[in-house]
Amino acid sequence: MANKKYNITKQLLLDLHYKQELTTVEMANKIGCNETLVRLYLKKFGIKKLPKYSRIKGQRFNRLTVVKIFKIGEDKNMRWLCRCDCGNTAIVKAAQLKNGDVKSCGCLLKEKITTHGLSKTKLYSVWQGIKTRCTNPKAINYYNYGGRGICYDPRWEKFINFYNDMGKGYKPGLTIDRKNNNLGYSKDNCRWATPKEQMSNMRSNIILYHNGKSQTIAGWANELNVNPDNLYYLYSRGWNSPEIFSKTNPIRRVFSWKN
Repeated sequence: MANKKYNITKQLLLDLHYKQELTTVEMANKIGCNETLVRLYLKKFGIKKLPKYSRIKGQRFNRLTVVKIFKIGEDKNMRWLCRCDCGNTAIVKAAQLKNGDVKSCGCLLKEKITTHGLSKTKLYSVWQGIKTRCTNPKAINYYNYGGRGICYDPRWEKFINFYNDMGKGYKPGLTIDRKNNNLGYSKDNCRWATPKEQMSNMRSNIILYHNGKSQTIAGWANELNVNPDNLYYLYSRGWNSPEIFSKTNPIRRVFSWKN
């Protein structure tokens, strides 16, 4: 129910407080009543009073200057629209600004990558390896990647995007693994795995063709009664399906049958 004398409605308070970003004092002055009445109706309508954004609006945090409130997230934390020194904008939580967790729109990290040694890290090496085996025909393992149509997300042409997508999950000793080995490198199809996990994934996804039939390495190993490690070894050496199953290079001549 609206206040008849001042025509205070819930929508009016939402517009003044959330959209126009007015404080309770400023709302009272706009409506023509006292601040106490505004606070009373905020409580009555169940409108959560915004933080004292006058203390943060216009303030500078590292490279970011707070412009205005953007929205209240589902977690009930305020998001702020900030302008970076480079000219771009970013949406950031107040706590991230105050704690220094976010210092720029991302340009600072890009500069760090260029000027502070990330180009010498393992992640950078992994990124270069992905690009090389997907695009360089002279690469030793190109035939298993670019040679059979495996590519990478165009966004990953820039290391910063690869870093943003995959950097958080990386730990020393892990390798990048494609969940589906018939698909390319992307955030959705990649994970960090131990060498053992990656090897298992590769065996279960690699398809070999023989006599009009297609099966995974594990399937052929079971049918032929051979160790799947042997089949994978031939595949990893660059042998294609016809070569693996050919009469001139029969599997039984290369490896012993399982006992």
